[in-house]
Amino acid sequence: MTAPCVNEIIRESYGTIFIIGPFNYPIFCTLIPLIGAIAGGNCAVVKPSELAPASGKIMEKLIFQYLDKKAFAIYQGSVYENQQLLARQWDKIFFTGSTRVGRIVMEAAAKHLTEVCLELGGKSPVYIDETVTDLQLIANRILWGKFANAGQTCIAPDYILCHEKVHDEFIRVAINTVKQFYGEDPHKSESYARIISELHTERIKSALDDSTVKIECGGTCIVKEKYVAPTILSNVTLSSKIMQQEIFGPVLPIFKVSSPDQAIDIISHNSHPLALYIFGKNRQTIDRIISSVDSGGVCVNDTLMHAVGHLPFGGIGPSGIGAYHGKNTFDAFTRRRAVMRRDDHAILDAPIRYPPYSDFALNTMKSLMTLPALPTILPSTFRNVTVAALGVIAFFVARYFGN
Repeated sequence: MTAPCVNEIIRESYGTIFIIGPFNYPIFCTLIPLIGAIAGGNCAVVKPSELAPASGKIMEKLIFQYLDKKAFAIYQGSVYENQQLLARQWDKIFFTGSTRVGRIVMEAAAKHLTEVCLELGGKSPVYIDETVTDLQLIANRILWGKFANAGQTCIAPDYILCHEKVHDEFIRVAINTVKQFYGEDPHKSESYARIISELHTERIKSALDDSTVKIECGGTCIVKEKYVAPTILSNVTLSSKIMQQEIFGPVLPIFKVSSPDQAIDIISHNSHPLALYIFGKNRQTIDRIISSVDSGGVCVNDTLMHAVGHLPFGGIGPSGIGAYHGKNTFDAFTRRRAVMRRDDHAILDAPIRYPPYSDFALNTMKSLMTLPALPTILPSTFRNVTVAALGVIAFFVARYFGN
């Protein structure tokens, strides 16, 4: 019915993008989406986090210095400014932040049926299998991923599910690893960060106020200095205060589990996480956990590193909508548009498509609809094949009439 035709998919810009940046990695997580918006041919308005004002001022200076003011703008401010900007109609909204605020952004976007890309968070679990052998290497990788930026990373390990056969030894190694990383007093370490605000420090301190858990190391909070020591907890249950929300701080609860199935069951009590970490050597166990637990991304035998390359980075459900990084960033800020090109020669038109319809026409159309779809041919390929076919026809015609 449609042959001959040429089908293609082109990428087009959305228009004007509203980018809301986070406080934890305020420059990277704001400028990478902006780069994608520019690459996709969009205009953009940037709203940096009010909790990182110094970074916001730097970005404001650079954006106004190097980008066209008619196409790009940046607004500073707090909740009121965000509300005013969200009330406007945008062609797409890109937000990085908490699940709670992500719901607010999505609600505002829904009023205008605006597409969104939400990079949120959640409680990203770590499973340590009994098959692991190098606990020091595992502790290095997990604790680095957890305590980098004082735990203020959206894909930081939120809690550990450690097999009972290696549980006690892992805790011992982990406590020593904290000392190796930050010394006897992490408060004095130049390699250890601080919490973004006193309010967030109070939130973490409140979550630690739980007599049912055991503090293996750390636990110190100095609100005025926005300091929370790298903390490891044991004797944790699903009802523990620390397990009621994403921690987003340097506190690492550790569960003791007897099997991968028990770990999967505990993970299933929380919403889909942004990341899933698995440490082990048994491929069958690893693949079973991956297939049983929905998450934005998976990293086996390491933490955070899956977000460094060009893999799509994004969540699922409460942990996010959409993905970016690498070419996925360009794809996130362009839309696919289908284009079909046909000739306007009547001889190529099928008369059975037009009414009045006879039994022959209806039966023919039914038969055509059951045929397998032909492969899509790109315009250049179609032209080359057509020219080649015409050349072959011309050759045989010349030989026939020449004789």
